[in-house]
Amino acid sequence: MQPTKLNYDTACLAVLAVSQWSAKVKDKRATREAEERAGAKPGTLSIDKFLLPFNEQLNKIHSKTTFIRTEFYRRTLPWGFEGIYLLPVANFEFIEWYNKQKNEWWVLVKDLLEVYIQIRQQAKDDLGTLFNDADYPSVASVRDKFSIDLQLMAV
Repeated sequence: MQPTKLNYDTACLAVLAVSQWSAKVKDKRATREAEERAGAKPGTLSIDKFLLPFNEQLNKIHSKTTFIRTEFYRRTLPWGFEGIYLLPVANFEFIEWYNKQKNEWWVLVKDLLEVYIQIRQQAKDDLGTLFNDADYPSVASVRDKFSIDLQLMAV
């Protein structure tokens, strides 16, 4: 994919949008059981369950996302409304850098999807009685939980 060509004199507006799967769900049954064991009122606890515990592929995606966001914020300035940033012309090399990072990010997502079924199987052992097959989306649904986009607009 070719980087976007810009002909702006001094800057453009930029919006970075990243969506990623956390692979966490609230376990209502475990929450209810823990409240009962503790003699606590319903609604006082919330137990989250990691669907892919100890998963290196998902951790790499999350780390790459943090890296891209951090670099975006470092190279831009807040502008007007939340989520809109000013990208000075001096930092336009960021667009090429971003496109490279975006491609690497999608490779990490692809790597996760390729082993998702095996990781899900491993989660049965890791989660024990907390494992619930209904918590796990299909591979296609997991893919749809990931997106990354950089929108550029004239000032």
